[in-house]
Order: sequence, then C-alpha cells, then structure tokens
Amino acid sequence: DSGDPVDGAVRAAPRRARAALAWTREEFASAIGGDVRSAPAIFDESLLLGTQSRSPMTVRALSTCVMYSLRRSDLAKGLALHPQPAGISSGWFRSAQDNVALAKWLPQTDLLKGVTEEQLQAMSFGSRQVFFAPGESVYRRGDPCVPGKSSLFVVLSGQAEMEGDAGVFARTLVVGEVFGAAAALGEVTTRTRTVRAQTGEGLGLLQCAELVGPTIEEACRRCPKLRDHLRCVHERREAEIEEMLNEKRVWLQENLAPVVSRLSLFSKFPVGFVRAVSKRARVHNLEEGGIAFSVGDQADSMFVVVSGEVDLLTKRAEHIGTFGAGASFGEAAMLRLLTLRTTTLQARATCVVAEITSEVVQTVSSEPEFAAVKLFIQRLQRERKEQ
Repeated sequence: DSGDPVDGAVRAAPRRARAALAWTREEFASAIGGDVRSAPAIFDESLLLGTQSRSPMTVRALSTCVMYSLRRSDLAKGLALHPQPAGISSGWFRSAQDNVALAKWLPQTDLLKGVTEEQLQAMSFGSRQVFFAPGESVYRRGDPCVPGKSSLFVVLSGQAEMEGDAGVFARTLVVGEVFGAAAALGEVTTRTRTVRAQTGEGLGLLQCAELVGPTIEEACRRCPKLRDHLRCVHERREAEIEEMLNEKRVWLQENLAPVVSRLSLFSKFPVGFVRAVSKRARVHNLEEGGIAFSVGDQADSMFVVVSGEVDLLTKRAEHIGTFGAGASFGEAAMLRLLTLRTTTLQARATCVVAEITSEVVQTVSSEPEFAAVKLFIQRLQRERKEQ
C-alpha cells in the first residue's frame, strides 16, 4: 500500500522491502495512480535499491496474476557474488521518506524554477522513482499520450539521450533536466521524441522521478498560472531544441552522407537511402582518449569516423592501427551478425564519429521505396551467416 514504511537495513529488511516483478500465464494488470500495467511489469525498484523508504503507490490486481518479489537481502547476496555492478549505485538521489526531499529539490530543475513550494508539493504527490538500464527506452516517439494521465520525468542521476524525428540525436539529458512536459500538459496525443538511458563506459542506471499526470493536472487546475508557466518554459525549450535539430540535420546531410556513401556496403545503395540513414545517425564528439566502444560491449551498430583519428585496440589493449576520416567499424554488428564488440575504439585526438544502428537500417529499408535494399541486406545476412 501507498505509504507503507520500509526498513532500510539489509539484514532486517521486512517483507515489504521488495520490488514486484510480474509475469502471468494469461494476463496481469494493476492500477497504479490510475494506470493499468500488464505483464511483465516492475514496481517499487526504489525500495529494493534503497533510494526510498516508503511505497509511493498502491497496487491492486485486476485479474488473477502471479507476482514474484525480490528483497534487499536478495540483492545484497547477488552483489556479494558479483561486486562489479555495485558501482551502478554511485550518485543516486535518495529520498528519506514520502516526497518532501524531492519537492525541495525540484526548483533546481530547468522547467520548475519559479514554481512555489506549495505547487511543487502538489505536483510531487504520488510521484515515484523509476530506473532504466543503459539503452532502455523511457518512452518512444509515437507512444500514445492521455491528457491528465501521461507522466513528466525528471533526471535524478545518470544520463539520458533524446532523439527527434527521423531518429536524429537531439541532446543529452543530465541531472536536473525535465522531459515529457508536452504530454503531461495535454499538448500532444503521442510522444514526439524518443528518450532512452544513455549507453557508454562508466554509465549505470538512469534514475528518474516520475511525476504522474493526475497530480500535475490537479495542481494546474487549482492554479491556472502554473499551467501557463510550465507551457511558456516548455515552448521556449522546444524552440531551442528544434533549432538545434535543424542545424544537426543540415550538418548530417552535408558532412556525414558523403562519407557514408563511399563505404563499401553503402556504395551499393541509392543516394536517397544513404541520406535517410545518415540523418538518423548518432554523432559522438570524443576528446583524446575517449572510448566509442569497448571489448565485450553489446553491439548492434557500426561506427564511421567523420573527422580526426582513432586507435583500434585488442582486448589486451594492444594497438592494431590508427584510422582517420572515412574508416568504419562494426559492419557485422550493424547487420546483426555479432552481438558483442571484439575490439576497443579509442579517440587518438579530438574526433567526431557517427554511429549507425541496425534499428535505423531496418527502419529505413522497410520503407516501400527501398524494398530492393531490404532484400539485398537480407540476402547478405544469410550469406554471411553461412560463411
């Protein structure tokens, strides 16, 4: 139940100190602040991880379901056997109880500066902490929004990345930044961008505060000026992001597309396909020594050097070679023939590399005008797997 206390001690963790992971043979659904969740669903990760001491929600079964609980003691045993993941907890925002600490912290965020303490406490009522693994989506472009119910998110720790239309990387979201305001304010019927936990060396879980739609709607109903303030700040931020996205689209069109078109694989494809893929690429600006990917990382993309130089290293950090603009790495991963990186790519000096994911290639090749490209890629995948 909402407000249930939780003992923070690992050894004396009571039965309520748990996160519920739900599976079912047929269907599972629970009502959380007006939301209905189906299997698989996770609740109260913050209790399991110790960042909150009270449950912020009540969960009721709407049909016969099976739920499994994980206690803090279970997590402690796992970390004792595998100590490396313990580092993911560094820097987490910890709220002693309820949402008092969160309401006091929110004025530091870009969207909520100037909002009164009373309004912040009203918006924070019923909020919950949610966690996302590297690469996991908070929401995706096109996800439906419900006026008065869709949530707004605040980054508490970790980093997230935002993608605009056509999959163009928009910006990195850091601690204190707010996203999802348009949906929470009822301005849109679907999510206009994709937000996911950022991947990369040293990055752990993304921790967010989820301010639920009903409480935001009620706070705005009580104080119409609050809605006007949030809308004004949100529209200003949106204009800034859209201007940045337009600049990035032009840059990708003028700088990346010509490089990609000269790659062995992409030289076989129509110009329109190459441009469409290039517009969806993720651009990484690396300083000297920066890592694009490391041995053992999950792999589903290829990297293209746009400017500068990079070093390719073995798993023993032995130098394989130095490569400049036009070099590419990870074609097999992009074609989904490999799932793990077998080398490390490191910036020799300041450089720009572009990442083209298998998802982007699959999405673009699924467009009717590129049907021939899709067939070619499928045939190439079969041939490579047979080798």
